Amino acid sequence: MKLFFDLKGFVFVVGLDREVVEKSIDSRYLLENGIAGPVEAQHSHNPPRLIKGADYLKKIFQVPFSLAPVSYTMLDDLFSAIQKGAGLSDAQQRDMRDTVLPHLTHLFSGMRLNPREVKRYINAYTIQMKVKPNLDEPNIVLALNTLAFRQDCRNLYDAILTFRVEFTSALQTFLTGDATALEDFDLKAADVPDDIREYLGNNGVAHALLASAHIDAYLDAGEAARSSAGGYFLELLSVYRDFRSTALQAFTVDDPLSFDGRWSNLHSIFYKLKELISQFRRRDEPSIIVTELEKWLDPSHAGNRWNHWLDLMNRRQEVKPEQIEQAKGQGLEEAKQHLKSLRMELRKLRWHSQLQAA
Repeated sequence: MKLFFDLKGFVFVVGLDREVVEKSIDSRYLLENGIAGPVEAQHSHNPPRLIKGADYLKKIFQVPFSLAPVSYTMLDDLFSAIQKGAGLSDAQQRDMRDTVLPHLTHLFSGMRLNPREVKRYINAYTIQMKVKPNLDEPNIVLALNTLAFRQDCRNLYDAILTFRVEFTSALQTFLTGDATALEDFDLKAADVPDDIREYLGNNGVAHALLASAHIDAYLDAGEAARSSAGGYFLELLSVYRDFRSTALQAFTVDDPLSFDGRWSNLHSIFYKLKELISQFRRRDEPSIIVTELEKWLDPSHAGNRWNHWLDLMNRRQEVKPEQIEQAKGQGLEEAKQHLKSLRMELRKLRWHSQLQAA
């Protein structure tokens, strides 16, 4: 650009993350065994460099100016500056100060703020409340946005998005001291950061999220604002919930006929689930978990444990009751493993679709 605009009074101002650019240049020009490229960086602790990132940037930028990081203690000043710059009405300013600001203190887990994330957070809240004015509990909107924005709360938000009130009820039980309450949802205590426990607790500003029995509209509004594929993914999650509940309910029956009926229903749900998953993947890119589920649902596949349980139920006059119960437990555990793998697949599809949308 400077070749064409090398004019008196013409100044270029470039904003960048110096550390990221320097590392990218270092990676590109790493030398090992006389070959340049980023791969060698993985095999040498101190490889020779043809060009150093810091030196490279010095050749391009003659007057560097570094911005100091925004510390957590400057949140109030940053928030006030954003408010003033937006030209908000008195009512909007009160809403920002009284409703949004208490949630902002939980948006960052460390001591450094990202001003852009603060603006994105405020914009997301504003858009959702404008588009869906029937969302009458802003604290739920903000609580879900906080969990969705924080990197260390991704698993937590995904579980809420997937299991809805079933999970928020379990989370409330977990916060009251039951350490095992999240196990059925493949989450650990470490997936709920300490400050988030306080945030969602009985005295926390986000407790409305756990206290509400109607969070579907809030989740749907948030996903629609975050991704162009949000509506399709919400439909996929809805079918997944049907698939999961039908699979687990199949192992609560005690006679083969009832089991066959539920298993037939499970087949129907699976084909709809398979079609929805294919919309998020290339047609020539098969899903491993879908292939595994097809084998699991196939009655002719001898390795399935539910087949063994069904066989024992058909021969209940010949076998001991404890054998049937043991086979039932093994079949249920097998079902849970498949459901867990399927949920991990859906999580990957969701984040991939959001990256594409971005």
